[in-house]
Order: sequence, then structure tokens, then C-alpha cells
Amino acid sequence: MSAASSIVQGIRGALRQRRMTYRQLAAAIGVSEPTVKRDLSRGDFSLSRLDRICDVLELSLADLLLSSPSATRLTQLSEQQERALVRDPTLLVVTYLVVNDWKWGEITSTFQLDDNALISVLLRLDELGIVDYRPPRRMRRLTARNFAWRRDGPVQEFFLNRVAPEFLRSNFWLR
Repeated sequence: MSAASSIVQGIRGALRQRRMTYRQLAAAIGVSEPTVKRDLSRGDFSLSRLDRICDVLELSLADLLLSSPSATRLTQLSEQQERALVRDPTLLVVTYLVVNDWKWGEITSTFQLDDNALISVLLRLDELGIVDYRPPRRMRRLTARNFAWRRDGPVQEFFLNRVAPEFLRSNFWLR
């Protein structure tokens, strides 16, 4: 497969993953939808347009090449990876968010994490092989679309023994 074909497939995959249409991409980069369709069908567009597409998708060129179907993704974490996550609930929450395609700004604003705190968590997740963190603000999940937590694994045990009882003890549902 040529490099151009790999890049186009990476763009299409990123669009699918983000549930983003060609029309939305076109609006974000300031061109018409037919232009985006034509560019992707021909695999022939300028480097400046490719750069704008990468910015919108929050990916680097390397990310596009690595996101091709041939790139191996995790369908399940190892027991050691899950144990590391349950030891630090912040790691677990950020992993859950990244696996579910939350963006940098959504994570920092929703959970009131500053950039430095999120970077610290992402560096730890990078060490665990769950995300690929690239400074300053690029993160790529290494999990597949069909990712699942380990059945009867540490994360499931954590939720059953700690999260579910706390949730059910709260009286929010009595109102």
C-alpha cells in the first residue's frame, strides 16, 4: 500500500472513530464537502490541507500512518495493566475517557484537571502501553474499537466491590 493510500485510510478511520462526517470536516478546514470527497478519493491534496486536517482530527502525520488497519490495537489490557489502573482511580478514569474518545479539553474542563496533571497521567498511561502521548497535547489511544475490560479482572472487581456499592448507597434515586 502506498503512503498516500495509508494516509487517506488513516483520515477515513479517524473520521469514523470520531463519528465525523465529510461535511463537518469540510466546514472545520474551510472548504466544501465535494472538495473533501474529491481529495480523499484521489488521495491528492496539498500539505497545508493535510496539516489542517491533522489539526482538526488532533492527530499527527505519524498517527495517521499508525492508525491504518495493519496497526495492532489492544482489545484487552493485561492483568498487570488493569491492576495499575485500580491502584490509582485517576488513571482508571482517564483511561476510560481516552478509550471512549474524549478530547484533551473535554477531560480538563469536565474533571477540573490542569494540563500538567493530565500530562502526568498520560505519561503513566504511555508507560503502561495504553496510550501514546506526544507532547505537547497529542494523545492516541492504543485500544481497538472492540476493546473490552477483562472479565473477572481487576477493573471489573473494583467496580463491583467499590464503585457499585457507593453508587447504590447514595440516595440520589430516592428523590
